[in-house]
Amino acid sequence: MARLKMQMMKISNKNFDSASGLLRYIAIREGAEKMPLMHDNRAQTSMQKKLIEKITETDSKIKEYKEYIEYLQKGCRLNAERLISAYILNNPESLKNKELNVFSDFVYSGKRKAYHGLFSLDDDISLNDALKEISEHRGNVWSYVLSLERKDAERLGYVKAENWINLMRSNIFDIAELNEIKATNLKWYAAFHDNAANPHIHLMLYSLDPGEGKMTDENKFRMHLLLNKDIFRMSQYMSFSGNEDLRHEMHEDFLEKMNNIKAEDFTPSKELNETMHILQNILKGFEGKKKYTLRNEKIREYTDRIINEMLKNEELALIYMMLLKIENTGHSMYYCDEEKYISPRYNNELTPIKDELIKSLDKSDDDMDKIYTHLIYSFLSFVSELYEKKMQDMDMKMDKKEIIKNEYKLKAHNLKHSGLGMKI
Repeated sequence: MARLKMQMMKISNKNFDSASGLLRYIAIREGAEKMPLMHDNRAQTSMQKKLIEKITETDSKIKEYKEYIEYLQKGCRLNAERLISAYILNNPESLKNKELNVFSDFVYSGKRKAYHGLFSLDDDISLNDALKEISEHRGNVWSYVLSLERKDAERLGYVKAENWINLMRSNIFDIAELNEIKATNLKWYAAFHDNAANPHIHLMLYSLDPGEGKMTDENKFRMHLLLNKDIFRMSQYMSFSGNEDLRHEMHEDFLEKMNNIKAEDFTPSKELNETMHILQNILKGFEGKKKYTLRNEKIREYTDRIINEMLKNEELALIYMMLLKIENTGHSMYYCDEEKYISPRYNNELTPIKDELIKSLDKSDDDMDKIYTHLIYSFLSFVSELYEKKMQDMDMKMDKKEIIKNEYKLKAHNLKHSGLGMKI
């Protein structure tokens, strides 16, 4: 079974250079997936400066652009690029100019490379500002490496930064709480590295309050469990519910199988018939309530034998396995387990069927064929209702997950724009 691996390191408040050095390393090292270039404070290039001078000479209206004012205030690469792009957008005929055409192709064709891979609540991150802030921080910094094996990352969609970004942004306030950092004081950065063997992210976080922040072994375990669950929960969401065709196909297949089964077509085998007679005799000699959950060992043993024998029938076994597929899908959304077979003996959801079997054998004087037909009918009706309920529950769970993710995003947005320490 695949698992998320997590390593943690605390950088003490005495090692300011170590924290900024590590942040620079994770941002620009080879293999880091660079973020879209949203905030580049480096000096404008000679090409940008030349283009702006030429445009200004030939078209004075460019001086009326708000981008021009921003460019005069700070002539960095980002502002220069925004100004030139605004001019091209308002004057498409300008692309006849060879130099502007080359610039447009360079910016919008994907040929340009972003220069760092940091992400946080915002995409608009200045590496220089982030390095300056963390080097001036006088508290501890916590650094985490979260990784998956290559085969698992490919299967779960974690070979690109996008899913890692979503994972961090939807869980970051829980992570802050586990690090005993208030959300309003939280600062964090992360970067994805496409390592050949173990695609991973580096996460660095700290509090604006230098005296705040702590990570216990228990909370470290809880953080690992939180992220591990979310990765596998979302993989189920994407592979099962997100694929409407697959979902519809599974449901239709189940309904088709159910419609083709008739309870009266089943007759108990000789062994099953004998086992039912044994249980019936046990029940006649038993006083008090007769339910599977009352833990009478003999009653439970022979009830389980009958259900197991019944499910040796290929058609009934297939129906049961289709029910388990829904059960495993819902289970793995929260517990990260791979699909597994649950023996009827240990499947508590089958208790109503077992009670119905006990009731039928205890109260009826009919022959075993009729009792068995009634049992099959009850089993099919129960499984059908349970299957539909699980499908509905799955919808609710996944809708709730989306609501939670949206609430996290809204919370992040409000914190960021309220000036409570979240602004990058």
